[in-house]
Amino acid sequence: GGGGGLAGGGGTTGGGAFGIFIVGSTAAPIVTDNSVFRGGGGTGGVGGAGGEGGTGGAGALGGTTGSPVTFCTDVAGRGANGGDGGHGSGGGGGCGGSSFGIFTSGLGSPNYCQAAAMNTFSGGGGGAGGPGGYSIINPGGAGGNGALLDCSFQ
Repeated sequence: GGGGGLAGGGGTTGGGAFGIFIVGSTAAPIVTDNSVFRGGGGTGGVGGAGGEGGTGGAGALGGTTGSPVTFCTDVAGRGANGGDGGHGSGGGGGCGGSSFGIFTSGLGSPNYCQAAAMNTFSGGGGGAGGPGGYSIINPGGAGGNGALLDCSFQ
């Protein structure tokens, strides 16, 4: 039979939105009394479509008469063609991008989202997950939506 179709590729992740982004600092800077408007995370990409199955191969020629004893006096008929391969599944949709008011990396857990820091956050939203890729039999799943967070400490 023909080969199965290849699965579609996964969609790309939507871009993130950052109000305040702190990375590479040896000590946590002071971040107090800010009004942070979060942006919108990007939408996830569409998953790739699944590939179509390959065409089945041609049947083989029939056998010849028996040897050394002849049971049949003529050549056998040609075999049937192989069946087509199955369709590949669609690729999964990309996840939506996240939106962060304050994002830090390598600083532990500063107090930026505690009441004492007096930072306020509004607006924004996580990006929508992208739809899964098309396939006749097994379409890809949709990507998850992005997160909406006041603070994220990595």
